[in-house]
Amino acid sequence: MKDKNYNIILEYIKEKIENNTLKPGEKIETERDLAEKLNLSRTTVREALKVLTAMGITNCIQGSGYYLKDDFKDSLFENFNLFFLLTGQNVSDLIDFREGIEIKAFELALTNIKDEDLRKIDMIFKDLKNAASEDESSLLDAEFHRAIVEASHNIFFMSLYNSSRLTLEKFIKNIRISILKNSNNKDILLKHHKIIYQALIEKNLDLGREVIKEHFLLMKKNIF
Repeated sequence: MKDKNYNIILEYIKEKIENNTLKPGEKIETERDLAEKLNLSRTTVREALKVLTAMGITNCIQGSGYYLKDDFKDSLFENFNLFFLLTGQNVSDLIDFREGIEIKAFELALTNIKDEDLRKIDMIFKDLKNAASEDESSLLDAEFHRAIVEASHNIFFMSLYNSSRLTLEKFIKNIRISILKNSNNKDILLKHHKIIYQALIEKNLDLGREVIKEHFLLMKKNIF
């Protein structure tokens, strides 16, 4: 299948989405209708729709046809992981990516954060202080950072963060083990979270940005 033909179908679907004539979960026209409308062979249309399904844009229901996917979160995550694996990117690059997201999300959270967000972050931080094991601490650490991004209330940052989250968290546990080989670092990690939380309450962008950078620098220094 020629790339040009695949792009014709992709652009057609994008145009229908933009015109609000195709919504998530709705059925896409039949192969025959698409072939006639776009002046393509049915074989080309069929192959193009298979590619779109592989990309997580459409679903194929046996005996019914193709539908525009109604939830793209899983496909975004799958594509991110595939990209990470196939391009051979290193963990340091992924940490830099996450650092950039968290700094901007923190900035947005200063304006968009709600009382329930602060209560959630406060609860996570208290649990983190009292964690009974390193496994629990590692999970709560991830929850704390995710709660900061969620407090931005920006769906694009939340989606990008979540798409990279499970990829990075595969490495986080080993990074924390490396960090905690120095017993002083446990207090440093906890202090980082405390200051980030305080900076949110005080709406102190400079302080929050500085400590987030320190936190990710410590992670990069301890990549296993």
